[in-house]
Amino acid sequence: MPADVFDDGWPFCSMCYDKIVEENMEKNRVREKIEGEVNVPYAVQRRLLYATFDETVEWMREMLKDNEFLDEVEEMAAKRLAEGYEKYGSKMYSWDSETRDRNILEELADAFVYKSSGDV
Repeated sequence: MPADVFDDGWPFCSMCYDKIVEENMEKNRVREKIEGEVNVPYAVQRRLLYATFDETVEWMREMLKDNEFLDEVEEMAAKRLAEGYEKYGSKMYSWDSETRDRNILEELADAFVYKSSGDV
């Protein structure tokens, strides 16, 4: 079977990666059994991101309906504001809308990246 070359330069069979992603997504708590440093090639991380993207959208939609979750988000937002104020002062109030929107997008995108690393 011919190999694809992903961004990290290593040749991998895309069907093999699809199978690995699918099988690992079904396993229970494999990550908890791993001790020490984990090295997941960038190509695999990227495939996991795409494989879990829609699932993460649905997870977010459901979580935003949960009042307990929203309370946690509000508490975390207040904590981050306090920590950010100590570090950056009032800098964010000087941002134009493009900069503000870009920063919001980056923070939101992190949720998709973090969620793609779960239970694999």
